[in-house]
Amino acid sequence: MEGLPTTTKGDKRWRSKNLQTSKPSLLMAFFSCIAWLYVAGRLWQDAENRTLLANLLKKNMEQRPKVLTVEDKLMVLGCKDLEKRIVEAEMDLTLAKSQGYLKNQLRQSESFSEKKLLAVIGVYTGFGSYLKRQTSRGSWMPRGDALKKLEERGVVVRFVIGRSANRGDSLDRHIDEENHRTKDFFILEGHEEAQEELPKKVKFFFSTAVQNWDAEFYVKVNDNIDIDLEGLIGLLEHRRGQDSAYVGCMKSGEVVSEEGKDWYEPDWWKFGDEKSYFQHASGSLFILSKNLAQYINVNSASLKTYAYDDTSVGSWMMGVKATYIDDNRLCCGSIRQDKFCNDEGYKRTAHIFERESGCYFDMEFFEDLVLNGKWNKVEKYLSGFTSINDNKYSTKIYFEIRKLNFLEALDKNDRAKALDILMKDLKVFAQDNEELYREMTQLLTLDNFREHELLSMYEDAESSRKILMDELKKLIEVNPIFHGKLKFPVIKSQRLRRLINQGLNWQHIQCKYPQPNPDIETLFEDHVCQWPQDHLFMQSTDNPQLDASLPVFPSSWFCGPSTVTQAVSREDICVSGPITSVATTSDNIRDSNTMSQNSLLGAEYEVASTVLHPGRNHSPESSVSDDLPIISMNNGMLQNFEPVSNTDLPKTVAQILNESSSPMSMDFHPVRQTFLLVGTDIGDIGLWDVNLGVKLLSRNFTVWNIGACSTMFKTAMMKDPCMSVNRIAWSPNGSFFGIAYSKHIVQLYSYHGVTDVQQKLEIDAHVGGVNDLAFATPSKQQLVITGGDDKLIKVWDVITGVQMHNLEGHEAPVYSLCPHCKDGIHFIFSTSVDGKIKAWLYDNMGARVHIDAPGLACTTIAYSADNKRLFSCGTNKNGESFLVEWNESEGDAKRTYQGLCENSSAVVQFSPIKEKFLAAADDHVIKIWDMDKVEQLTIIDAGDLPANPHIRFNKDGTLLAAIASENKIKILATAYGLQLLNASVTGFVNSSSDVSDGPRKHVINPSLSVANYGEADAHEPTHVINPSVANSGEADAHVPTNCNEERIKDAKQKIVDNANNKSGVCKIIQISMPSQCKSLQLNGCGEADKISKLIYTNAGNAILALASNATHLLWKWPQNDLNLSGKATTDVPPQLWQPRSCSRMMTNDLTDSTPEEAVPCFGLSKNDSYLLSASGGIISLFNMLTFKRMMSFMSPSPAATSLAFHPQDNNIVAIGMDDCTILIYHVRFTEVKSKLKGHSGRVTGLAFSTAMDLLVSSGEDAQIFTWNLGGWGKCKSKQLQFPDERIPISGSNTMVQFHQDQVHFLVVHETQLSIYEAKELGCVQQWIPEDSTRILQATLSCDSQMVFACFIGGIVSIFGASDLQLKCQILPISYLPYTPRGNVHPHAVAANPHKPTQFAVGLTDGAVIVFEPQKPGNSWYLAEYEPATASSCLLQDD
Repeated sequence: MEGLPTTTKGDKRWRSKNLQTSKPSLLMAFFSCIAWLYVAGRLWQDAENRTLLANLLKKNMEQRPKVLTVEDKLMVLGCKDLEKRIVEAEMDLTLAKSQGYLKNQLRQSESFSEKKLLAVIGVYTGFGSYLKRQTSRGSWMPRGDALKKLEERGVVVRFVIGRSANRGDSLDRHIDEENHRTKDFFILEGHEEAQEELPKKVKFFFSTAVQNWDAEFYVKVNDNIDIDLEGLIGLLEHRRGQDSAYVGCMKSGEVVSEEGKDWYEPDWWKFGDEKSYFQHASGSLFILSKNLAQYINVNSASLKTYAYDDTSVGSWMMGVKATYIDDNRLCCGSIRQDKFCNDEGYKRTAHIFERESGCYFDMEFFEDLVLNGKWNKVEKYLSGFTSINDNKYSTKIYFEIRKLNFLEALDKNDRAKALDILMKDLKVFAQDNEELYREMTQLLTLDNFREHELLSMYEDAESSRKILMDELKKLIEVNPIFHGKLKFPVIKSQRLRRLINQGLNWQHIQCKYPQPNPDIETLFEDHVCQWPQDHLFMQSTDNPQLDASLPVFPSSWFCGPSTVTQAVSREDICVSGPITSVATTSDNIRDSNTMSQNSLLGAEYEVASTVLHPGRNHSPESSVSDDLPIISMNNGMLQNFEPVSNTDLPKTVAQILNESSSPMSMDFHPVRQTFLLVGTDIGDIGLWDVNLGVKLLSRNFTVWNIGACSTMFKTAMMKDPCMSVNRIAWSPNGSFFGIAYSKHIVQLYSYHGVTDVQQKLEIDAHVGGVNDLAFATPSKQQLVITGGDDKLIKVWDVITGVQMHNLEGHEAPVYSLCPHCKDGIHFIFSTSVDGKIKAWLYDNMGARVHIDAPGLACTTIAYSADNKRLFSCGTNKNGESFLVEWNESEGDAKRTYQGLCENSSAVVQFSPIKEKFLAAADDHVIKIWDMDKVEQLTIIDAGDLPANPHIRFNKDGTLLAAIASENKIKILATAYGLQLLNASVTGFVNSSSDVSDGPRKHVINPSLSVANYGEADAHEPTHVINPSVANSGEADAHVPTNCNEERIKDAKQKIVDNANNKSGVCKIIQISMPSQCKSLQLNGCGEADKISKLIYTNAGNAILALASNATHLLWKWPQNDLNLSGKATTDVPPQLWQPRSCSRMMTNDLTDSTPEEAVPCFGLSKNDSYLLSASGGIISLFNMLTFKRMMSFMSPSPAATSLAFHPQDNNIVAIGMDDCTILIYHVRFTEVKSKLKGHSGRVTGLAFSTAMDLLVSSGEDAQIFTWNLGGWGKCKSKQLQFPDERIPISGSNTMVQFHQDQVHFLVVHETQLSIYEAKELGCVQQWIPEDSTRILQATLSCDSQMVFACFIGGIVSIFGASDLQLKCQILPISYLPYTPRGNVHPHAVAANPHKPTQFAVGLTDGAVIVFEPQKPGNSWYLAEYEPATASSCLLQDD
């Protein structure tokens, strides 16, 4: 029993112990089970993932190469390189922070000696962006002194450009030359300029700019946007002192990863999976503060660049604590009104639509422009609604705007800008109010224009603009042009679409072959229907000999701006080959904007390089005869024109010239307007005096130096030695003329008057024919431009013969040339036979403008005489002719004139007649248009003209030369031209040195008569280009140098004597009654004094007299209803004028001089602003506006005895002295530049020749000297010749005055009148009084056709200037009827500078008499005086 409990108890303890040790095991087992389940689940999940990944990998492997490509390796290396660069950037960033280049880290110890700038603005430009730079300079970017003044305000603006890949080439040279002129470039010497290098350029710019200028901000701008500079400066001023500023139009966007698309980024993979750019400023315009620019400078070597500069800069800003400032005003595409740049904004587009449509004038917008002084934009907006000459209100609007712009420039003391405004903008008003223009010119001479009594109330720009705007509102409201346009029109729904559809329908109707259901793809080009396939070839039934299969040129219009050109007349050229004759009916009305056609064959027709010139006798195989029938809608209309009674049109055949061969080209001398240069089809040239109908000289064609010519030219001459003149032309001043020949060469001659012609240059210019030639003077350098069959344009130096430029770009032979200068920029317009027009600068960088001529015709271009209106005329391959006026601002046709023949056999020739009419030689007649009307005005039938004759007007439009049949040239004249021809003989005949006795000494030297000029020319020594090859050698001895060398031995054409001298009787008209002429007496004030000197102002509206008491008297004619022109006239009395602010007249200093001994003299500047005067004492310089003495110079002993302003520089004056010397004095520098010695008596006459660069002087010693203007050296001297019985009185003055041709000059001595030739000082004509009557003074008329002389007895005589024959006498009784006023007689004489028949004389009692013929426009010695009356008689020479 005892053992049972013990055993039981022990068992219990054991069991209890076992139970306690098994609980952890159970827990372990439980957790083990959980872990096993978790691992099993994960393994199962991993298996699914592995399966999925395996499938994806398999799919991916199918699309990828089996092996690792080079691109993959480069990508890996790129990532490693990127990591490396990031580490380097972090190190550089740490360095930058330590050096204080980040926000709030800039060291305060920095100091600069110079004033800190506000901003440096870099305008990005390129080598081909000249026109963009000019646009910027002309709009927002200051130039010259204005640029310097802007820098004084703390803003530097520069064009930023690098260097060419080929350092020192023409691209670099052109930029250096431009920078030398404008001084507005920042050239990055270490950067290579290229489009793909722009990101590096921005790094170079900021790095270099921060090293060169200490500024608050650095701005990057593109050159294709327009900046509101003042607004931008205001923005920068507002943020001055703000560091780490990154300002711009912030943006971001998708990275373009597809190559070939716009804005492709090669490093697209570096921008992550989303391929999105980080935030950055638009590249057109953004701003960095100085510390950010310094950061770029310090880390430039390690900063990574991307494909574009804006993203590159944005990436650099991510690494620093830059303050991003998003300013919408810097968004060029924004429509905000206060933005600082304009590129594609809707607001600008809206105003362009307003301007171009003219439907609504936004007065609020216009007022904003005026009040902000944006004058260029004011006029541009206004031009869409009205022009200056539309009506008096429009003229007043433009004048007030330009006047205030001028005054603001003066108020800012910006005289350069004021002068520019005066010469370019205000000069257009000078024709209507010359006096007002002259007063505005004289404002430039005042220190403060408020000194002028009418401008004393001017306050400031802001108040003046408000006053102006009030006045402009009134003018606009009353201007009928603006009626209905001051309120925004109400446009009905769908109205715009309807207008577009109507326009498209109109275009479709105007198609030459309109097709049903036209395919119109775009609204931005004129619609032209393609020709149907069955009309590919057309045959003319009227003329089966003509090949009608020639294609018409395709349409290809250029969208760029047109360039202004200057008219240069040229000889006509037509494309070789038969001309298609297509009948045209009146149904084929052509819109003025639809001028081009599509090609028959769908491809551009290739024109042969051979061009033919009308007027030459071509073989039937290569040309169209004038005898071929011409289908013209105008032939039946010629009888319908009523004659127009207009004296401005040359209707009368005044002369017929006969050439020995067919004339090809003609040109009138620009100064001696009755001299006509002619070139023929066998290479001969001749100079005609159309007044006499005589040929002054003739030259046969010959090669001057065959050894210097090319082998190609020699070969061509061996095959065919005949040569034709394609073009003959004078230089602008008439000192040179050039001939372009049909093979290779150009010959240049220098011209020195009458028959003095010398060989200058012979140039082997082109391969093939030289089709045109023109002269130009850019930068005062005399150049000749040639164009030829080789499709090239070449520019040559006239003096040296060196080729300056070679212009390539035409795809067909060059047809015509037209150089021009506008706003100081010299251009060349050229046309080619394929109907292309191009514009060039004087460089080798290609054409700047490409335009299609109307109808793709061979075209010539010309300007009206005032250079304001541009015209062109041409004929295409189909014989269609186009005479149009161009819209210069838009580059398209403004109006197309009607009436030209529809099937011309050659190129139609045309010419503007001054600024009124257009003339075109067409259909055997000369057709005339009013420039303002498209309808034909009238016709001139000169008789025996070919179908399309060549025509040429002289400069004044009074004479017209037209090539007629049978080698004739017909000279047609206006009414005034007839007077000119009847009253003058422009060819001076040399006078013998021995003067025979007689009442009037007038002897012709037979040895120098015009009949012998030809023989003299034949022996003139030949001038060659290269003297070293003057002898061509035996190798070239067999090469012919002209068409027929035996022809040189032919007898020259003998010239008959002047018809006016045949009878030996010269009628002298005497005027002895006041009713026989018109006269007006001008009286001074106070005590009367003798008038010593007399002159008209250059404007022709006033007379200035210098009295013997040293007082100046100025009489001004008012502009009023009785005298609309404001010019000098005998119908309206003038006023003795002086400014209100001046209490006395201009008076010379008489210190140390006596009036009896003094020789008074004065000179007036070309702009009538300054007067130099002396009366025996010191010389005074007066301001003609205020009468104030501006300065005095030269001591009174020796005294000044004659004065003359230099014609090209008002600061230089020639002063003849009492001590026999001539001083060349610089007024501004107050220094004597040269002292000329040679006279043995006081110098009493001085005159400059602009054409010959000579100064002619005369003196009391009766000697004449010529001096070279270059070094002021003496050229020649001549002693006046006197007959034995006429010994001059001691102390007699001799005066000189140049003829209009600037080659001859008038010499006035008390014993004689003489005409001298300036080069050799040969006496051409001489007149000696028949008794001992003394000549007091004499002067040439403004056209140099008459000489007005006054004598001691009171008679005023009028001579013909060419022969010095006495034509008319005005007796004292006719103008001094009341008397006796003592011994009163004329003592001084002056000729009106604009009216050839008006002159004035100054009397010894202080009065001035103005004379004019009885009838306006008549001469002093024409038919109105011929009937003898009781008070007039006709005298005959003994």
